[in-house]
Amino acid sequence: MFRLAHSHAYPGCRVALDDGDQGTQGNSTAEFSDGSVAPCIYERTADGQIRLTVSAYVTQRKAAIAEKSWILARVAGAEDWKIARRAPSAR
Repeated sequence: MFRLAHSHAYPGCRVALDDGDQGTQGNSTAEFSDGSVAPCIYERTADGQIRLTVSAYVTQRKAAIAEKSWILARVAGAEDWKIARRAPSAR
């Protein structure tokens, strides 16, 4: 599971990974700070980053968020990751 520190993803948002998401790629779940959840797909890149594609979802305040892809980078000196930038859609 990818736990995001906000109700939506944006560059700079912190992301914690559960131990189950340590593989090179797979299906998982994104959980946002407001309790919203969405299916996601992740893939580790050759340079050590993670490409995360989060399916469309609705926040607890009923804001509709479209599917988006992001590049995650490790936070220096920490276990967490952060969203570095948007990525082209994987689909």
